[in-house]
Amino acid sequence: MNAEAVKEEIDASVSDVKFACESKPKIQYFEKERDWMKSHRVQAVVSVQVKGLEEMQCAACFPFGYALVKCTEDGKFDVNLKDSDIHESLHGLLCAKAKGYEELFNARLQKQLLALQQTEGKGDADVGDRASLS
Repeated sequence: MNAEAVKEEIDASVSDVKFACESKPKIQYFEKERDWMKSHRVQAVVSVQVKGLEEMQCAACFPFGYALVKCTEDGKFDVNLKDSDIHESLHGLLCAKAKGYEELFNARLQKQLLALQQTEGKGDADVGDRASLS
């Protein structure tokens, strides 16, 4: 996958989780391999601050998925996949690893469903009103 396609995919993944963040997520892209990456090709690291959590979550984006990584004092990242679960999406990673994220997601989904039901209810009422006028 070329660099532009990788950026589009990561941006879309970040866009999916923005609703649950205290501030705008920070994305660091890596065009070249760095020594701290060990044998894993990290395409980017996304730093997110989930509402209600003190600790920043740093997720490394690999060609094969997302995993939590630790930020070291020198600004590099500790990539140890032996101790990490790999998730297909940033959303899936946050559901599994960021306490409170799933509740925020479910609350948002509930609001969207309620709004959809209300919209559909209005549409049905409009059809009924038009039918009674004919």
